[in-house]
Amino acid sequence: MVKVMWVSVLALVAAILLVLVAEIPVVEGVTCSPAELAPCAPAMTSSSPPSASCCAKSLWVHEEP
Repeated sequence: MVKVMWVSVLALVAAILLVLVAEIPVVEGVTCSPAELAPCAPAMTSSSPPSASCCAKSLWVHEEP
Protein backbone atom coordinates (compact mmCIF):
# COMPACT_ATOMS: atom_id res chain seq x y z
CA MET A 1 0.00 0.00 0.00
CA VAL A 2 2.82 2.42 0.89
CA LYS A 3 4.61 1.55 -2.37
CA VAL A 4 1.50 2.42 -4.40
CA MET A 5 1.26 5.79 -2.63
CA TRP A 6 4.92 6.62 -3.44
CA VAL A 7 4.39 5.70 -7.07
CA SER A 8 1.39 8.04 -7.18
CA VAL A 9 3.39 10.86 -5.57
CA LEU A 10 6.28 10.36 -7.98
CA ALA A 11 3.91 10.34 -10.96
CA LEU A 12 2.34 13.59 -9.76
CA VAL A 13 5.76 15.22 -9.28
CA ALA A 14 6.82 14.09 -12.76
CA ALA A 15 3.65 15.52 -14.29
CA ILE A 16 4.19 18.87 -12.55
CA LEU A 17 7.81 19.00 -13.72
CA LEU A 18 6.75 18.30 -17.31
CA VAL A 19 4.25 21.16 -17.21
CA LEU A 20 6.84 23.54 -15.76
CA VAL A 21 9.53 22.57 -18.28
CA ALA A 22 7.10 23.01 -21.16
CA GLU A 23 6.58 26.66 -20.10
CA ILE A 24 10.29 27.60 -20.17
CA PRO A 25 10.97 29.85 -23.17
CA VAL A 26 13.84 28.97 -25.48
CA VAL A 27 16.45 31.70 -25.87
CA GLU A 28 18.58 31.96 -28.97
CA GLY A 29 22.00 33.57 -28.94
CA VAL A 30 22.91 36.48 -31.16
CA THR A 31 26.25 37.43 -32.57
CA CYS A 32 27.52 40.96 -32.08
CA SER A 33 30.60 42.66 -33.37
CA PRO A 34 31.91 45.43 -31.10
CA ALA A 35 32.96 47.31 -34.24
CA GLU A 36 29.26 47.82 -34.98
CA LEU A 37 29.10 50.07 -31.91
CA ALA A 38 31.75 52.48 -33.27
CA PRO A 39 29.23 55.13 -34.43
CA CYS A 40 27.87 55.22 -30.85
CA ALA A 41 31.27 55.56 -29.11
CA PRO A 42 31.13 59.36 -28.64
CA ALA A 43 27.67 59.11 -27.08
CA MET A 44 28.82 56.34 -24.74
CA THR A 45 32.09 57.98 -23.65
CA SER A 46 30.97 61.61 -23.33
CA SER A 47 27.88 63.68 -22.82
CA SER A 48 27.38 64.25 -26.54
CA PRO A 49 24.09 63.13 -28.06
CA PRO A 50 24.10 60.06 -30.29
CA SER A 51 24.77 60.65 -33.97
CA ALA A 52 22.29 59.87 -36.73
CA SER A 53 24.33 56.80 -37.71
CA CYS A 54 24.25 55.57 -34.11
CA CYS A 55 20.48 55.96 -33.98
CA ALA A 56 20.16 54.15 -37.30
CA LYS A 57 22.11 51.22 -35.84
CA SER A 58 19.80 51.08 -32.84
CA LEU A 59 16.91 50.36 -35.18
CA TRP A 60 18.53 47.00 -35.93
CA VAL A 61 18.03 45.94 -32.32
CA HIS A 62 14.48 44.91 -31.55
CA GLU A 63 12.61 42.38 -29.51
CA GLU A 64 10.76 39.57 -31.14
CA PRO A 65 7.15 39.28 -29.95
